[in-house]
Amino acid sequence: MQFFKDLSVSAVSAGFVAVLVGFTSSVAIVFQAAQSFHATPGEIASWMWALGLGMGLCSLVPSLWLRKPVMVAWSTPGAAVLAAAGTTGQFETDEGSVFGNASYDLPGTYFGGKVRISGLLGFDGLTQDNDARTFKNEIDAFIYGGSYLWSKGNFYSMSLIIGLSGEADGQDAAGKYNYDISGYYTNTVYGYTWDMAGGWKFDARVNIGSYDIDGDSFTIPTTATTINGHAEGWNAGIKGTVFTIIEMGGGVARPYLAAAYKNVFDEDIEVRGAFTADFDQDDNYGLLEAGYDFVQGPWTYGAAIYTEFSGDQDTVGGRVGVSLKLQ
Repeated sequence: MQFFKDLSVSAVSAGFVAVLVGFTSSVAIVFQAAQSFHATPGEIASWMWALGLGMGLCSLVPSLWLRKPVMVAWSTPGAAVLAAAGTTGQFETDEGSVFGNASYDLPGTYFGGKVRISGLLGFDGLTQDNDARTFKNEIDAFIYGGSYLWSKGNFYSMSLIIGLSGEADGQDAAGKYNYDISGYYTNTVYGYTWDMAGGWKFDARVNIGSYDIDGDSFTIPTTATTINGHAEGWNAGIKGTVFTIIEMGGGVARPYLAAAYKNVFDEDIEVRGAFTADFDQDDNYGLLEAGYDFVQGPWTYGAAIYTEFSGDQDTVGGRVGVSLKLQ
């Protein structure tokens, strides 16, 4: 047979080297792609077996048919895309909150300005899942805190601290898990509002803030490993808002456009326990927002659309709200 006539030590060794180099040079990327989709060891072994068998048949049959060496291999760039796709993608986030805020204007002046202090208590619910429906996270938390506002003419400053205590329920390929969360967020703002032509105003502000969130330990069902998460960091930014005040329909409307830049620094996001992991993300964020507020008597209605973006992520969203002021 012609097959045995073409068979030689040099042909076999050349083919073996070609397969060995082609397989081992990028097999780690294929393993990473499988692991990024939370594949079990058995599933990874099955995947590698199918890939090896498929490559072998696709190389053997054309080589025998055409009587010339034909080599078929997987796409290394394609495997890299799969590895990245398992850890990135689009997420949908739904959030709703209800809270009450009590404020009091202190009598007199302080450093020539007026001071208002406020207290806040409320509840927030957030749900996040990805397009593939392989991940879902629900967080329910009570929020509480206080703030002060000092203003003199067009200049103002405000500081606030918000605490949260709640529970997170998660589900992914590793199973279902539940853990408690707690932490706080602080922010201090300094701003000034300029009067512009045509009744428009421009508000410019700078801010600095911090956050610290802890998650209690929980066990991953499929691996029986126990881990906990922690995140903390600081941020500083600048924001500009153009708006105007329009009297209409027995109330006051305030359409606005806003743009902002935020830098996050000294941030630490980590997982500790049976295994450890640290996460890095882009430190620079931009924001564009367009909104509309309407005040009529004790009621305030608001709606806005916005986009926030960085080197790692892009967010497009909207929000609506209503509040009632009680004297």
